[in-house]
Amino acid sequence: MKTTVHSRPPRGYVSYVMVLSVAILLTLLMTYAWRNSARVLDIQRDIQVRADFINKEDAFLRSVVAIVPNRAIRCMQSGSETNSTTTTPLLWGTIFSDALDQANARNSISTSVATNLNLSTTFKGNSGDSTLTNITAMVDPIQADDTYTFSGISTTLTRYVASGMNHTLGTGFPPPLNTDDTGPGTGSDISTQMGDIFYPIISTKKYYGALASGNAGVALAVASYPQFNKIKYPKINFGYALPGDWFVAKRNWWAFSVNLYQNDFGTRIDQERDYVLSIYEIPSQLAVSANAFTALGAYGSGEQWQNVSITGRVFAGKAQVEGSTTLGNLAARRSMTLSSGSTIGGTSFAGSNPFTPGLREQYEITNNTTGDSYPVSLPSESGRAVFVPINRGTDFFDRYALSAEANTLSRTTWNNYSVGALQCAMKLDVADVTSTTNQMPVTLRFTYKKAGADVVKTLTVNSSAFDSATPPVPFNVLLLPGSKPCVVIKPQRFAAYLTSLGADSTAVNNSISVNADYTQTRVRKPALPCLDTDIGVVLNECSDLTSFTKGFSLVTNMRLYIGDDYNIVATTPPTGSGLPSPFYPPSSLYAPERRYGTDVDPWKVQLSGQVGSLGADDLTTPLRPLDMKTGTGATMAAANMTVNLSPITHPAALPPITMMNWLIVLEERRKEFY
Repeated sequence: MKTTVHSRPPRGYVSYVMVLSVAILLTLLMTYAWRNSARVLDIQRDIQVRADFINKEDAFLRSVVAIVPNRAIRCMQSGSETNSTTTTPLLWGTIFSDALDQANARNSISTSVATNLNLSTTFKGNSGDSTLTNITAMVDPIQADDTYTFSGISTTLTRYVASGMNHTLGTGFPPPLNTDDTGPGTGSDISTQMGDIFYPIISTKKYYGALASGNAGVALAVASYPQFNKIKYPKINFGYALPGDWFVAKRNWWAFSVNLYQNDFGTRIDQERDYVLSIYEIPSQLAVSANAFTALGAYGSGEQWQNVSITGRVFAGKAQVEGSTTLGNLAARRSMTLSSGSTIGGTSFAGSNPFTPGLREQYEITNNTTGDSYPVSLPSESGRAVFVPINRGTDFFDRYALSAEANTLSRTTWNNYSVGALQCAMKLDVADVTSTTNQMPVTLRFTYKKAGADVVKTLTVNSSAFDSATPPVPFNVLLLPGSKPCVVIKPQRFAAYLTSLGADSTAVNNSISVNADYTQTRVRKPALPCLDTDIGVVLNECSDLTSFTKGFSLVTNMRLYIGDDYNIVATTPPTGSGLPSPFYPPSSLYAPERRYGTDVDPWKVQLSGQVGSLGADDLTTPLRPLDMKTGTGATMAAANMTVNLSPITHPAALPPITMMNWLIVLEERRKEFY
């Protein structure tokens, strides 16, 4: 018998409840891990997008600072108000849109770059790329101005900024400006108040008035100093003045909020920030101001400066400091080169680059108790800041080089704002000369202000009659040695002469432009550089300018000969100004070339005040602002020149005609400060 035994495994069982419970637990754990991972990725994405938009915003704001001064100038130029073709590019909305383009904020890589790198068909995973077309969602007036209406006047234009004029926005904003030019205007004409809301308007119609009176941001009585007052210098590294110090200027400003993220994502991430954009109008006030390539420390002859004292700050477009020169502070617009022996603000940079990373920070740490600022600076160090010297070059001297302007958005035209010869209250023109080869003047045309209007008087030259008249005529003609034909200006005679004409006083008639009217057949346009055969201008009887209670200025496109002591009689400082004595009437002389002496060369010249230059900013050879020549054209020796330069610190010390600068600054209005 055969028996087969089949073995069987032990019996078991399966608990479906346990299996399902474990499966559910594992699934939940996996889901939780996945959700956490997704949440982390979400957070990382939002952080990356936020960072992307912050970088876009920074580039956008820098572009706004670069674009605005150009558009402000265009608002002052002829034809800017002609039609929508000329006005649209100047609107704030267009400025902001163009700034996005210039900053390349809409794309992580531009189309042209992508094409050049053969990347046109690749996929871009940058979620921050956006058309950013909804400007009204991204930029709007500051919240404090959301409910402001402009005198009940409706307009189809969209507001993007809050104007800092004719109304107050409250705590934390700069002192407002006033204007009397209000209302909608007529036709295409637009008032200063309306224009400032929609365009970056710079105009003499804007002034410090009732709204700024008593404001801590304005140091002086606005009734006495409405155009330029003492205000606080912004907290930037560019050393035209020390941050927080008082300086002479007028501040135009506009406030707005920015949130580029809102174009695509609404308010899901609220990173709106408030900004104030300012254009400071700054009359030249430093001891030395020149937008050109400027050499400091030596004369053109190669001699070092000897009897030269410069107090305060110096500005140059491009600076070259030579020898063992000592300066208090140096600001340049583009670059600077310092000699190994120079000392700036008590610091010797030994010929090294003063902008080497870390030097500024170390200086500020070392001097944190004294409040000193770094003694050398460039505007590029200040982030959202641009310094723009208003330099018209040779046009500054010549009224006949420019055509009339019309249809401007600003009530102040660009030429009238930036050309000194056009700003003068009085004008003296050479209307006729002996012949085309002999430029001796025979007819002069004098224009002066009477009841605020221009009055023209034409005179046939008669030297003896001019001097023997009662009162004597304040101008004449003279032939200098070497047969140099000249017009003579005698400032001390103007007060009595103007009174005899029933004209406005020297408080109004306080400046004169002297030009050759070369639109006439025989009158020749003075050459640049000046020729001995061209007409020149001689200053005589000019030692006492106290009859000019608001100061005196002369602008000419001819060679200027200073034939007498000039402005050496002191007067009483303006009431309430606090300016020290001795105080001399504010004065400025502008000419393409100046010489000292007429019949006899002076042995020594002493110069006090400020010096500047309208030289072009693209010079390859540096200009030397302290070089002096005698009447015969000889170069003065360094030992025979004494120069004491100091800055203007009060608007009462500004002459009637001055060069202008703009400082454009964009500052964030942080909530913790208001």
